[in-house]
Amino acid sequence: MPTETAIPTPTEVPSPTPFPTASEPAPEFTFTNVGNVARFKGTHDVSGTAVVAGLQTLIIQGFNFDGKGPKADVRLVKGDDFGHPVWIIRELEQRPYQNEIIFAHIPSSLQPGSADSIAVYCPETGEVYASAVFQ
Repeated sequence: MPTETAIPTPTEVPSPTPFPTASEPAPEFTFTNVGNVARFKGTHDVSGTAVVAGLQTLIIQGFNFDGKGPKADVRLVKGDDFGHPVWIIRELEQRPYQNEIIFAHIPSSLQPGSADSIAVYCPETGEVYASAVFQ
């Protein structure tokens, strides 16, 4: 009784893929020490805890904002120079934020000491809704 046997056929061998390359070199430092924390609370029910979780990672935990008022953003600043941000982390949508987590990729261009505080700021009015120093 004849049986069917599969005859091997040549298969294409995939070409090797190159290792992924970074778009920029990994930094050896960031604007403050990894592990530093800034807890902020202010007007418009703004509150949260910002953590420098790595050389390129900033996490804001438990972020709250009532979403009212003119457009605002979250920014890194040096001292109380709120009108001249070192880096704008995120422009906030005009909606309520309730206990949200914000992840941000810290640019490698931020040098040690270039910023020491985080602020929720309204550029239109110059109002600081909340700010805190990283410690």
